[in-house]
Amino acid sequence: VPRELRDYFLHWFDFHRLALALTDVYSPVWVFYSGRRFGPRQNRIEGKYLEDFIVRTNSSRGVTAYDVNIPGEQREPAKYKCDQCGKEGVAQWASEKGIDSSLTVHLFDTVESWDTAFLLSGDADFVPVVKSLRRRGKIITGAGFQDASSALVRECYDYIDLKAFFKDDM
Repeated sequence: VPRELRDYFLHWFDFHRLALALTDVYSPVWVFYSGRRFGPRQNRIEGKYLEDFIVRTNSSRGVTAYDVNIPGEQREPAKYKCDQCGKEGVAQWASEKGIDSSLTVHLFDTVESWDTAFLLSGDADFVPVVKSLRRRGKIITGAGFQDASSALVRECYDYIDLKAFFKDDM
């Protein structure tokens, strides 16, 4: 069911519980999100759903959510190929900007206050960040889904498949 993941995040997902399960202690959690939308197209959370999700997230113990979207229209080129006629082209789509860079800045701004961090992402853009933090003696454990970047998985101290980790909940 395409909306299953969206509904799980909206009504059941608990960042505090995830942090406790990953670390075995109470840990502060910072959630960086775009105030425009959250998640892949088929499971997108936006509008009133996003507002409700952020209110619920911020009410969780030890969790702080930051809207880090950079204002303005951000356009990304995307190649496409029609399955029916084979025509290829390039289109543009609106995207969020600011999440990766805001998270990176936060990690480096707070680097003296932690030894281990859990990065909930599968994005290869974080490979240089993880490498740099590892050179500083930090342990970065990644967590995400099976489609995570193999380069990021290699750089992380460990990488946890959240679907397997929370199989009883999903």
